[in-house]
Amino acid sequence: MASLLEPRRLEGSASCSFAFTTLRAMPVESDDAGDLPDRRDFVELIRRAQGGDQEAKLELVDELKRLVWRTLGDFRLSNEDRQDTFATTFCRLFEQIEADRIRDPKRLPGWVATTARNEARTLLRLRGRFLAVEDLADREDDLPPADERVLHRELGVALH
Repeated sequence: MASLLEPRRLEGSASCSFAFTTLRAMPVESDDAGDLPDRRDFVELIRRAQGGDQEAKLELVDELKRLVWRTLGDFRLSNEDRQDTFATTFCRLFEQIEADRIRDPKRLPGWVATTARNEARTLLRLRGRFLAVEDLADREDDLPPADERVLHRELGVALH
């Protein structure tokens, strides 16, 4: 299934383009993929990333990726959706860094985890609204016949 996030995020942003082309290619890690980041001082990496240093961005990703994978492990996402959400999370981070909106670098891990959760929820909400045609056939198999659904719904209305 095509990504719902990618087109919405790539518009005009070099950071998002970097995030999607570089980070989506990373293999999905398990939820328990190592230790979470300590309260490292991210000031120097953020300063370098603001100056356009791609290596600094990759170092930030390396420091925070286990936290993001672990956070995304709390959601029922396909590997493709986890990769999209992973890249979108870092896209958001890079946008904030470029706009000089990171006020307290020591709180960066908490911000990244919250952003990953919010992006996963957004994707799941979008998935609930938009179904691929091939998914409709699978859903029909799980549903009772139409007349049974109507009778069940009418019975529920009558009882309430």
